[in-house]
This record gives sequence, C-alpha cells and structure tokens, in this order.
Amino acid sequence: MPGGLLQTKHRQPLTVQFGIAFLAELLGVLIFTLYGGSGPAEYAAWTNGFTLAVLVYATANVSGGHLNPAVTIATMISGHITLFAGLIYLIAQVSGACLGVLLQVALLPNASVGMGEPGVGCFHTQQGADRGMVYGWEAVMTFFLVSTVYAVAIGEPSFKEAGPLAIGLALFVSVFTGGTYTGAALNPARVLGPAIVYHCYWRYVWVYILGQLTGAILAALVSWPLYGSAGPILRGIVRPLQKTGVFDKMGEGNSKLQHKLHELPKPLKVFFGTDDSDDDDDDSPKKGDQEQGEQGLHHGGINILDTQASERPQYGGSILDTQASERGLLTAPGQRTALNVQGTRLPTSTAQAYVGQPQPGRL
Repeated sequence: MPGGLLQTKHRQPLTVQFGIAFLAELLGVLIFTLYGGSGPAEYAAWTNGFTLAVLVYATANVSGGHLNPAVTIATMISGHITLFAGLIYLIAQVSGACLGVLLQVALLPNASVGMGEPGVGCFHTQQGADRGMVYGWEAVMTFFLVSTVYAVAIGEPSFKEAGPLAIGLALFVSVFTGGTYTGAALNPARVLGPAIVYHCYWRYVWVYILGQLTGAILAALVSWPLYGSAGPILRGIVRPLQKTGVFDKMGEGNSKLQHKLHELPKPLKVFFGTDDSDDDDDDSPKKGDQEQGEQGLHHGGINILDTQASERPQYGGSILDTQASERGLLTAPGQRTALNVQGTRLPTSTAQAYVGQPQPGRL
C-alpha cells in the first residue's frame, strides 16, 4: 500500500484530497454500518471483522482507511493527521453511519425511522451487564483495536498488505469476546447512527462512546513510547508524565531507546584487538588496559577491549562502533566476521562509540 495506512499521500489539490477522503470515509462507514448491522447475530463476528478488513483495503490508499471516529481521534491526538482533517473525517463517518441505517430502513422489512428499541443495529447491554461493564468492555476492546491500527499501519516497519486483515481480525476476536455483553461496537459512529435514525437506547449511547474514547486516548498515549509522536497534542500530554518517569518501565521501544542513549555519558573510546603498531598516540591501548579490557565488552562473538572497562558500567554489549563498518571489524549485532573471532591480533584501531543523539540507520 503506497504511503501506508493512515498516512496516504495524494498528488491532487488540497480541496480535491479532502473531497475524495470525505467520500471514501462516508461510503466506507455506510457499507460497514449496513453490512455489520444487518446480518444474523450469530455471524456478527465474521460479518463485521471481514467487512472491516475489506473496507480498509478499499479505502487505505484514498483516505487512510480510518472508518472509525475512535481511530481518527487517536491519530489526531498523536498528530498523525491534522485537526482540520480529523474533523472532516468525523463528519464523514457519522454521516455515513446515518445513511447506512437509512439504507437499512429501505432494504429491510419492518424497519422504519424512529421505530425505537427494536431498531436493527441498536447497541445496548446484554447478558445482564451494567453500565460499568459496558464502559469497561468498550474501553478495553477499542484500545485493542486502535493499538492494532498503530502497530500495523503507523509503526515501522509496517505490515503493508497484511495490515487491513490484522485490523479486521482485531474486531473479529473482540466481537467474539465482549460482543456477548455489549454487542462490541468499538466505533462511536456505529453507535450514533442507529440511535439517531431509530431513536433507540439513548440512555446507553454516552456509556458506549465514553468507553470507546477512553480506549482510543489510551492507545494514543501508549503510541508515544512505542512509535513516537508526530504532533504537539500528545507531546503536551506526555512530557509532564515523562518527567515523572512513568514511561521508564514501558518496554524497549525505539523512542525510549533513543532517550536512554541520549542520557549516556560522554563518548566512550573502544579499542579492538592488540597493539602491533608503533603508534605512540596517547589513545593507543596499553598492555594493562588490554588485560582489563578482556573482562570488558563482548559483541557478536568478537572480544572488544575497552580500556575503561574497569571504570565504567558494562552496557550489555550494545556499544556500536560508528566507524567499524569502514574497517571491516564488525558486522550486524549477533554476527561474526572473518576477522578476530578469537579476539586476537587485529591492527590497532580506535573508534568513537557515539552515544549522543542517534542518527537514522545507526541503531
């Protein structure tokens, strides 16, 4: 999928872009509402999951394939789409849901506008679940769905052609689990459409939408340590939390790794092999330093002699020589080179293991 989900690039003028994206989101949600709300309840997971996957495939290169206000709001917070574009998408999605329900009225027997709670596709509590349970289930399931969108459509490397299928499967398994208690809406437009047209279950609408927005916002917050932020809204939310250390234990995502590298001390000089040259440079490794270095770092089967190993904590073998690739000393982490498998008799060479701001492709 050229451009990737949610971040599709267009070459048309701006007004044409928004017009096409608006139409794609409107028609996508219209079909999703019609198909997802009209089938037999026992096949709801299959119908909704695979319909969503197909529609994301169909709209990904046009609008980004949001088809859900929860996804749009999350990406507005994380800055992956602009506020203006997000508002356009929200209008299109809610309008599409209402039109989809009106199409149900035209195509289904015994369906009519304003018919009330018997309306097809109206979401309400089931199996004795109360409002708190509805809120909890919708928040958890929406978080799962939106997090899947971030993982397959925004995170790098993306899953490209497999992304829409993963998004559909996330809805599929959610309907199988939480659908028993809430109907598994996971989409504010899917809740508002039937409520507006059929005038059904307005007393539950706010609970569904509040749970879905909670899940979407949490997914956007979690995207900070995992995928980074593309906009100011999320940075404004997360930076105060970051100062408290709340993200310090949240995985080994790329943003956290960069943050930790930035905090490391001044550049560390790493020496490779033994000194067979006559170079009198003060930076050359001394015999005593080499003996200490044998207890130092080990990287990919190659012994790295660190002249300061006794004075510095060991960094787990993650020190990268930014100049080593030019000398043929190191390959990718975890691989051996033809040189110095035993850690002996390499020409003396020093390399700065820069631990400041990392550059693309260095890590």
